[in-house]
Amino acid sequence: MVHHQLINYLIDYTLAMKKTVRGTSFEVPFVILILALFWGCLQEVEKPHLPPFSCDKNSSINLREELVTLESDGKGTSGVTMNRVVQESNQNYLIEFNPSMHSLDYYNLKNLKLSRRVLFQNDGPNALPVPLDFCWHNQDSIFFLGEGGVLSIMNDQGILKQRTILNTQLPNGMEVGDYYAEPTMGLRVDYISKNKSIQLYIVMLDGDPDQNKSLPFIANYSLPKNKITHSYGIFPEAYFQGQHFSLFDDPSKIIVQNKTIVSFGPDRGLYVYDAISGNLEKAVCAASENFSITKGLPHGVAEYQDLINFETSEPWYLKVIYDPYRKRYYRFAKQRQELKDAEGKMNPRFFGKWSVIVLNQDYKRLGEVHLPAKKYAILSSFVAPQGLMILSLNQTNENAKNFYQLNFE
Repeated sequence: MVHHQLINYLIDYTLAMKKTVRGTSFEVPFVILILALFWGCLQEVEKPHLPPFSCDKNSSINLREELVTLESDGKGTSGVTMNRVVQESNQNYLIEFNPSMHSLDYYNLKNLKLSRRVLFQNDGPNALPVPLDFCWHNQDSIFFLGEGGVLSIMNDQGILKQRTILNTQLPNGMEVGDYYAEPTMGLRVDYISKNKSIQLYIVMLDGDPDQNKSLPFIANYSLPKNKITHSYGIFPEAYFQGQHFSLFDDPSKIIVQNKTIVSFGPDRGLYVYDAISGNLEKAVCAASENFSITKGLPHGVAEYQDLINFETSEPWYLKVIYDPYRKRYYRFAKQRQELKDAEGKMNPRFFGKWSVIVLNQDYKRLGEVHLPAKKYAILSSFVAPQGLMILSLNQTNENAKNFYQLNFE
C-alpha cells in the first residue's frame, strides 16, 4: 500500500505537468517512462527470496505405538483441537478450549483424567468472546485472540484482567487487514515474555494476491506500547506464480526458545527466525520422501468442489510440533491419495495416509514414519511427557477420548 501511495504521487505529478509545462508531448512520456522504470525496479526489490537448502537422504526410525484413553465427563469436545500443554505446580496439563462449555478444560497428563474446568462468561463485563486461539503464559495471564483483533487477558478463575483492541498499523504505515489464527493447522498465537509481546499472523487485504505475498506475515505486537514493533516473514517462490493452495495457503508457525519456526503447506523447508528481531537465521529441509507438490489453483473465484478435490487428492505439509521432553520436532505430511475410493465415494480430506518427519533440536533429520489411512485424526494432536498423542478415529465412549501414543526410536 506504500508503493501505491508513491505511484499515485507520480501520477499526480504527471497530471500536473500537463497543466504547467509546455511541450508536454516530451515531458509527460518522460515521466511515464520514469514511472514504468521505477515500478519495474520496485516490483523486483519488493519480492523477497528465501535462502536455498539441501536435503539429506532419508534415515530409518522405528515407531512404537499404544492406545491410551483421556478420561472426561462427557461435556468435552469430540476432539482436542485448540489446546496447550503447560506445567503448573510441577504438574503437566493438557489445556483445551471447550466451545460447548465456553471453558478451559484441564487434563492431568499423569493420570490422563479431567482435573478441573474454568468457565468463562458469554456476556457482561467479564465476557470472553469466542476465541480464534489462546496462549497460556501463567495462571494470571491467559491470552485469547478473538475476531476483529480483540485480545482478552483472563486468569484461571475466569476473570477478565484486560481487554485490548489491537492496533492494525504496521511500522511502515501500512494497515493490517486482520489478525488470524487456526490452531488445528498449526497457526498459533504466542506470547514472548522477553519483550512482553504477542506474536500474531497478519492478513493483508491487498488487491493483488502475488503482491500480498510480498508483504510480511508475522507481527510482534508490544503490549506495553500497544502497537506492532516490527513485522517479518517471507513466502516461498511457489506463492508468486499466480496460484494459491486453498486450505493450506497460510503457513503454520511455532516458537521454541525464542526462535520462530515457519512451515508452508507446499514447501519442503522449515524457516527459522529470531522471534525477537525477526531476522531469518536459517532454512532447513524437512521433506517427505517421494513427495512432490503439484501446481496450486489459479487465483480468482474457484468452485467449492474444485477446492475440496484439490485438498483431498494433493499432498501437503500440515504443521510442526515441538517435543520439549525429547527435544525433537515432528512435521506432519499428508500423502497423495485418490480422489475416490474403490466404491466411487469421495475420500475424506484428512483421513488418508500421513507421515511424520522427525528432526532433532538442531533440525537434523532423524527419519520419517508412514502412518496408515483411516486410523488417525491428525488435526487433534499434542505432545505429552509420554509421547506424541494423536486422536484415534475410533471413539467408543462419550466420556473418554482414545489417543494413539507414538514414540520414535
